[in-house]
Amino acid sequence: MTKRNAALFEFFINTLVMSITALFPRWLLPLNAFQIVFARSLVAVIFLALLLKTQGESFAVASPKDRRTLIISGVLLTLHWVSLFGAIQIAPIAITFLALFTYPIIIILLEPWFFNEKRRLVDLVLGAVTLLGVYMLQPEFDLSNNVTQGILLGLFSGTAFAVRNLLSRSLIQSVSGIKQMCWQLGVVTLLLSPIPFVLPLSLTPQKGGLLLLLGVVFTALTHASMVRVLAHLKAKTVGLIAVTQLIYSSILAWLIFGEALTLQMLLGGVLIIGSAIYNVLSDR
Repeated sequence: MTKRNAALFEFFINTLVMSITALFPRWLLPLNAFQIVFARSLVAVIFLALLLKTQGESFAVASPKDRRTLIISGVLLTLHWVSLFGAIQIAPIAITFLALFTYPIIIILLEPWFFNEKRRLVDLVLGAVTLLGVYMLQPEFDLSNNVTQGILLGLFSGTAFAVRNLLSRSLIQSVSGIKQMCWQLGVVTLLLSPIPFVLPLSLTPQKGGLLLLLGVVFTALTHASMVRVLAHLKAKTVGLIAVTQLIYSSILAWLIFGEALTLQMLLGGVLIIGSAIYNVLSDR
């Protein structure tokens, strides 16, 4: 198996695992998005710091430019997670994720500027097909309810995530995936460190266990792996494959929370998955 194919397989598994993350903001109610993200990041950064130490890898980053990029990436990750978790708590998961997953289109438009790569017409066509699929997943748009707020937060989250992924790819040759994620989580934790003083955490053993699971398995391990595969895949490939997370999360939301999928949503999912598969096969 080539490195690229191994990276593809690893990322498909990560995408399935990360789909389950969409359920945690509901399971952890009445904790709000700021509290969940702070606890998630604190647990994950401790775990990754210990992992770095056991591997004999230093936490230090020599280049001032790389350190600045890591800090900016951490700020973007904070914005991405807080807005996403907030949206999931007020709007249906499928609606939130359809807004979030405009980010592959944003990546396709921005990637040539970041890496001086040639623009391809097929990228814009695939982006348009993905956008059409996302649009088909959208139920009735009502400006008077929380769904609109969820969509706006999802769009904001997707934009932050797209830029963060591009910055992570620019660092992968000089900073390992685990170290990148450790730095970014450290920034998230630092930015949200006032939260326990403003909004004290009141945890039951069950919710405490869920936060540990979210921090270690669904954050530290999965995201470090995702950053690592960016060394072998273009960010747009990662973005379009990850769109399938929208389908997995929607199915889980239907099974667990009763958020039904309509025929139109399923047809939109076919367009999205088809675009992702075509992009993987053509990105040689």
